[in-house]
Amino acid sequence: MTKSSGGAGLLALLACLAVNAFYLQTSFRLQFEPMDYGGFIDLAWRFLQGQTPYVDFLYHAGPIFPLTHALFIKTFGLGKSAVLAHLLFTSSAYLLLVFWIARKILPVKITALALVLATATFHWYYPFPNFINDAYLWGIAAAAAVAISLPFGNSRRAAGSFFLCGVFAALSCLSKHNIGVPYAAAYFAVALSSRLRKHCLLGYAAGAGLAFAATAVFFIPDLAAFYRNIADYLGEEERRWLNFLPLSALGVRHYWQIALVSALGVFPRDRKYPELLALVCGVTFVSYFSHHTNTVKQISHLPLLMAFGLLYRAAADDDGFKRSLQFRAAVAGLVILGLAQTQPVMAEIVRHRSLWRQIYTHRLQAGPLSGWRSHPAWGGPMDHFLEKIKREVPVGESLLLLDKMQILYPLAERKSYPGVLFHFYLPGINRSPAQRQLMREAILAAPPDWILTGYRVGALLFDPNDARGFRPVMLPFDELVHVFGLEEFLLSRYKILDVYGKYALLRRIDSETPAA
Repeated sequence: MTKSSGGAGLLALLACLAVNAFYLQTSFRLQFEPMDYGGFIDLAWRFLQGQTPYVDFLYHAGPIFPLTHALFIKTFGLGKSAVLAHLLFTSSAYLLLVFWIARKILPVKITALALVLATATFHWYYPFPNFINDAYLWGIAAAAAVAISLPFGNSRRAAGSFFLCGVFAALSCLSKHNIGVPYAAAYFAVALSSRLRKHCLLGYAAGAGLAFAATAVFFIPDLAAFYRNIADYLGEEERRWLNFLPLSALGVRHYWQIALVSALGVFPRDRKYPELLALVCGVTFVSYFSHHTNTVKQISHLPLLMAFGLLYRAAADDDGFKRSLQFRAAVAGLVILGLAQTQPVMAEIVRHRSLWRQIYTHRLQAGPLSGWRSHPAWGGPMDHFLEKIKREVPVGESLLLLDKMQILYPLAERKSYPGVLFHFYLPGINRSPAQRQLMREAILAAPPDWILTGYRVGALLFDPNDARGFRPVMLPFDELVHVFGLEEFLLSRYKILDVYGKYALLRRIDSETPAA
């Protein structure tokens, strides 16, 4: 059987790495979103400023992603270089793992196909560092730890492989739980399926336990606060967790069709490969579940890769099966399904690029983000108020951003206001009275000297009595001000110093230091 470890497979890998780097380098600056992109940078900034996660600021996932992004900012500086470096690291590592899994068993053509599909759909769909892609990276690393070691020659090899699998599965959980937890469950099922299950389970538990314990000791200073942050978010997002249950949702991205074709393709030989069959089913469930519980519908080609691995592993042990119509039909079916799941995503990427050029017409002026395209409705005000803050807000005075523009904290090199959330999951805050109360108390206990917020803005407010769930309103300030019940507080304690577009800069009336 032809394998991919030779020159042709390596050339395919290098070509995909080069194309991926070129695409990301030329595309990642086409849009800058204040909430998602700016929020992620502010999140890493808070870690770098020494704020205590889950206490000084609320965050609904584990600390691995923001710590990783903070490391890139620390190394490459705040701005475009750190973002591109993180993008290239994550996507290149993902491609290397795809190649590492494929190289020992898949032929060059199938390896090249897997690499091309992964290249075009991993980070191109969402060209900014985020916890979804990082969680998928740790998830495929866990799969690789097991897949490249099969079949296990002895109990020590089985335990060692699952030890690494447990470490990576835990890191995926601590990046984004609705991706990592299903991965952890899937790999637990793979360990159970093995004939060496005792050693697999012991290794898996040891690796996962070590990763969780080390993260808790060094990066989660308050476990109770960590639990509250996660639990509150799960309560807010309960509707998402039911999206994957209807039968009508089964066809998404052809995930289950891929698993079915590979299972039928190796039947009745499937009992000889319990770990690989469990891997196919496990990562298929993860991909399906994560699709329905994420707002960003990141595609995963790991089910396709594992399905090919199962087929070609069976063919490696049976030349007659490799020449059979059953095998060839299954391979052809997987190729068709892989292309079918990729085509709409690629079409969406092309459509997004065209749309971005039409919508994001303002080029940011801020040094670290200079030239990055943004929406003029917030990009112009962001540039305006950044200069205003640098010029008129003394460094020693407190600044609170009650808006999506969290990026102004790191750009102005100001301390992020403690006790108030990183802005990413604002829509869910309406359903969490406990979180709203915590943040309201943090603001009232130490009123900031300055506040930047939305001004005379329209919003959709959550209304349990409305059949639509939300109702449109016009608010004097940003939706956060309304959600926290702070309109009267701002009107009585602050004066508006500057208005630009839909934003206003407010100064506390009784502040001791006069405005510059």
